[in-house]
Order: sequence, then structure tokens, then C-alpha cells
Amino acid sequence: MRETRQYQIGAIGTVAKKKHTKILEELKKHLASGELEVRITAAEEIGKYKKEVKAADILLATSKANLGREETIVLAVKCMRYLGCTGVRSKGKEIPSLFGERDTDYVMEVLDTCAKLKSRRPWRRRGPVRSSGRMLAQRRKRPRVREAGYPWWWGLSDGRAL
Repeated sequence: MRETRQYQIGAIGTVAKKKHTKILEELKKHLASGELEVRITAAEEIGKYKKEVKAADILLATSKANLGREETIVLAVKCMRYLGCTGVRSKGKEIPSLFGERDTDYVMEVLDTCAKLKSRRPWRRRGPVRSSGRMLAQRRKRPRVREAGYPWWWGLSDGRAL
């Protein structure tokens, strides 16, 4: 059994030196089933695909799928770590929903992944949108002071009240 596992790990490392979509599909098969060490090696090799959206999708889906079970939480943490190595910034939208998990190691990896992807999404404020200190309502085309020097709520531009 041990020889088979070492053989699979060596084969994955050898085959994954070339980056191709068919090799990525084979790595995905190894990531989905098998022994834990083989799956972690497959995740590491998938993480070497730089700027590849499909690789990032595979790692994120595997990370989410393996969260519920205690025996595969290590794989979920590794997949999240290698997701940050891919450098696909568009996955930053899906990551903040994972901050509510109970496992602290996993949440720390989620935070590190956000930092690697340079994603500001977890730190954005919820609520009214602010832009340089102004509320959204103040961004309308309504001037604060009219031409004559009177505020807009006083009335007409020449100073006469309504």
C-alpha cells in the first residue's frame, strides 16, 4: 500500500511538470478521490497553474467540499493555500463567505489567500456606499451653493424666497 502511494505521488509530480488542460483534468481526478497524501500532492500541483481560472475553480470547490469532515479538513486548508498561489483575483468574490467557519486554521488560510490575491472584499463596509467621506445622496448633481452665493434650500438663485 505504501509503495503504491509513493508511486502515485512520484507519478503526479512527474506528469505535472508540463502544464496542459488534459493534465489538469487528470490532477482533478486524483484530487477527488484517493488517499490523503496523494490528494494533497495533486492540490499542490494544481496550485502551480498560474492565472488559470479552471485550476482556481477546482481548488475552491474541493476546499468547500472537504470542510464538513474532520479527516479531510487538512486537504481543505491546503487547497485554500494553493488557491492563493494561483493568483486568480476574480475568486476574491467567493472567498469572504468562508470566514464563518469554525476551524481557525482554515479561516487563517482564507485570510492569507485574500492577502495573496490582494482582495479588499473582506474589509469592505456593509451599508451605505461612501466615497471620500460623502454619502451617496450627496453625489447627485445638486449643487451646495448656487451662483448668487445662496444655499439651494433658500429659494431662487437671485435670493428671492419661494
